[in-house]
Amino acid sequence: MLTLLTTMLYAQVPNEMNYSVMLLNPTTGKVMANETAKIRIELRTGSTDGEAVWGQDFEVTTDKSGCVQLTLKFTDDIDWSLGNFFLAMKVNDKEVGAPQILSVPYAFQADRLSGVITNKELIGTWICSRNDTTWKITFYKDGTGLDNESNPFKWILDPSGQVAILQENGRGEMLFVFRISNKQVIFDGFVKENIYTKSE
Repeated sequence: MLTLLTTMLYAQVPNEMNYSVMLLNPTTGKVMANETAKIRIELRTGSTDGEAVWGQDFEVTTDKSGCVQLTLKFTDDIDWSLGNFFLAMKVNDKEVGAPQILSVPYAFQADRLSGVITNKELIGTWICSRNDTTWKITFYKDGTGLDNESNPFKWILDPSGQVAILQENGRGEMLFVFRISNKQVIFDGFVKENIYTKSE
């Protein structure tokens, strides 16, 4: 029924989180512009189908880009020390994803970072080589891209430096993108070796 892209912006231990959602038609890939929807967000522990320790409901209308901005207001009784958390989302009573979140996405290399990347800086081809394996990811101006030159996707970048990627098969993922220099970034804040260099 519905597919979505999401981006998140939060503090070290979040009490409030700005959550951006882009609704897409899974058949046509077109954004669902100026449409109303009911959204429920649940914070689950341990896995995508784990116990819900918090939830919030919204009635929204998307803008001309199919996007809507949500503010998630977490309660003080959430025990953030429980481990892995997942934000499950239902749109019009249909579950559409449950990305994992971390309170500090890249704290262990924060001293190396020079800020988050902008849309203009992200556009282009980025390459990572490690252990005789090379990964390549390309971002185009029109919001499309290629993973390893063969897997097309759509993307949006949050001002906090998180990029939401939706592949053609409907699978979505969140990547934290941090700038080390003008030519080097870190994709995916959970793996410190994921340093990519921009191709000339």
